[in-house]
Amino acid sequence: MSRRLLLSLILFLLLSCIPDVAGLVGSATPSPVPSPRPRTPVIVLTPYAAPVNSSITVSGSVWPAREQVIIFLEVAEGRFTLANVAADETGNFATNFTVPPNLDQGVVAIIAENIGGNLSARTLLNIENAPPTRVVAGPTSTPPPIPNPGAVSATATFMPGRPQAIVAVEVLNVRRGPGTGYPIIGRILQNQILTITGTNNGWWQIRFPPGPGGFGWISGAYVIANNANDVPVVFASPPPVAPTFTPNPTYTPNPTYTPASTPPPIVECLPGEWSECGGSPPALYCHPDYVAQCQPDGYWGQCIWAPTVCNQ
Repeated sequence: MSRRLLLSLILFLLLSCIPDVAGLVGSATPSPVPSPRPRTPVIVLTPYAAPVNSSITVSGSVWPAREQVIIFLEVAEGRFTLANVAADETGNFATNFTVPPNLDQGVVAIIAENIGGNLSARTLLNIENAPPTRVVAGPTSTPPPIPNPGAVSATATFMPGRPQAIVAVEVLNVRRGPGTGYPIIGRILQNQILTITGTNNGWWQIRFPPGPGGFGWISGAYVIANNANDVPVVFASPPPVAPTFTPNPTYTPNPTYTPASTPPPIVECLPGEWSECGGSPPALYCHPDYVAQCQPDGYWGQCIWAPTVCNQ
């Protein structure tokens, strides 16, 4: 009897030492699958290196659809707003801004931030010196004389590769067509840089927002042109002919009073350009540490504090 009991005890001990395979298999759990890493918004500059007054395209992706994004230039004392744009349905956007003047050569930070301020992206813009450009005097084979070339500001800078002109007289008339027989539609002040879009018989067609279709004409004799050899010839309708009146020999009309016509507007600046530190006298006066940007209507906007730019 004791022998049988001893065998039963040994069998029990052996069975208790065998691991519970079924329990181990049942308790095993699969390794957790890592969730996808969230995508963050990005911006890219084209080009990423350019001189001041250049046009830069900033492209963004992975932004919330249809959300407004603000583009900043960041300096030590704060940020300056350069542009704002809304992302499309896919979260992408593209917009342009002009590099502010008076920035020394070096690297500056460009920041994009959504309107809520909870998303942002950063990249760098390399400010470099403008390469030398070849200057031509006008659209004709014989360069016309410039009335006062010494009055052109030394700080005026052409954008590389763009057909442009700088005004070399104090006030230049902008006309509806290429000739003095066309009516004056505006005036432009000295040292303003204009975008050339065409030529006709010694006259330049320029971008001029107040004019018909956003264009106007200036005489090539009063500007310095650059990169304008290949602009197209633009044909214009003949200037309006004033009607002639032959009075009846037997009738002598009494003199009538003709009120003076309202002078055409003088545009202070070209939309998007930046003023010098202290403004752009005599059209705009600012504190020496402030600059201003030209508004779409051709007039200077409010003065903005820019100590990092102006105190260098």
